[in-house]
Amino acid sequence: MEKLDLITSTYQERYTLIGEDGKPTNVVKEHQITTDSKVPKLGLMMVGLGGNNGTTVTAGILANKKHLKWETKRGEASANFYGSFTQCVTTKIGMRVGKDRDGNSIIQDVYAPIKSLLPMVDPTELVVGGWDISSLDMYQATKRAMVLEPDLIRQLKDDLSEIKPLPAVFNISYIASNQEDRADNVKEGTNRELVEQIREDIRKFKEANGLDKIVVLWTANTEKFYEKDIATIDELDKLIDSNASLPASVLYGVATLLEHCVYLNGSPQNTLHPAIIQLAVREGAAVAGSDFKSGQTKYKTCLLYTSDAADDSLRVDLGGRRIIKKKKKKK
Repeated sequence: MEKLDLITSTYQERYTLIGEDGKPTNVVKEHQITTDSKVPKLGLMMVGLGGNNGTTVTAGILANKKHLKWETKRGEASANFYGSFTQCVTTKIGMRVGKDRDGNSIIQDVYAPIKSLLPMVDPTELVVGGWDISSLDMYQATKRAMVLEPDLIRQLKDDLSEIKPLPAVFNISYIASNQEDRADNVKEGTNRELVEQIREDIRKFKEANGLDKIVVLWTANTEKFYEKDIATIDELDKLIDSNASLPASVLYGVATLLEHCVYLNGSPQNTLHPAIIQLAVREGAAVAGSDFKSGQTKYKTCLLYTSDAADDSLRVDLGGRRIIKKKKKKK
C-alpha cells in the first residue's frame, strides 16, 4: 500500500514457541514496515575513511560512476558491482503458468532484481566523506593501502585528492598500538565535547552537500571490548559526562543517533550496548551490524592455531600474528 511519500506493507512472522510442558504453540506476529517512496540524496560518512575499506569503497564508487577500465597483470578490468546484494542479486517474487517446449502448461518461478523491488539509492550517487586519524587525502591513502591497481588509482587521482578526512576521535587504549604512529589528525576534548564535535561534522556535511539523509559507517580498526555492558541511557550519559575512558565507536554511535542518522557498526567490538539500542529507539534512528570485515581474519586465525598446534616452535598471539620462537641450541 502506497500513501503519500510512504510505502507500507504488513509482514507476518511465524514461529513456534515450546512451553514448559513441552507443548508447541504456533505464533503469527504481524509487523508494519514503512519505507520512503522518495529516493533520498544520501551521504556516507565512514569512520576510518582512509583505511583499506574506506579507500576501496570510495574508489569503487567513483570507478563505477565513471565506467572506468584499467590494466592489471591479468589483463584489462572494468568497474562493476559483482558481489553486491542490492545491485546484482535477484529474488523469487512468485510463480506463473508458462509453456514448455512441447506446449504443455508448467509452473515457472519468477525472479526480479533486488534493486527493482523498492525505491533504492544508486550507489554511484553516494556522497562520501568521513573521519580518519591520518590526515592523508584519499589519493595518498589509497596508494598507502596498496589494495587497488596502480592504473586505477592513477585515473582517480584528481577525484580522490579532493576528499580529505575530518579529524577523528582517537583512544589508543582500545585499538592496536601500531596505529599511533599515523595519528596526526585527531580531535581533542572531553567525551561530551567530542560527541558534540562529531554531531557538528555530520550537520555541516549534510548542509554542505544538500543531503536528505546520512549513514555513518564504522570501518576503522576493531577495538578492544569494553569491559562491561552499558545497560541504560542514564549510565551511558554518566560515563560520557564523567569523561570515563570509552571506545571511540561508542562516542560516534551516540553522536550519530542524536543526529537521527543510521549508525552501522562494521567491526566485532561490543559497540551496540543495550544503552545504544535504547538511545536509537528513543531518537527514532537505526543501528545495525556486528561485523563485516573481521570474520575472514578470525577464520584464518583459527586455522593458524590449528596448524601451529603440532609445532612447538611456533606460537600465535591473540591478534592472529605468527610469532617465531628460536629453538635453543643443544649443548
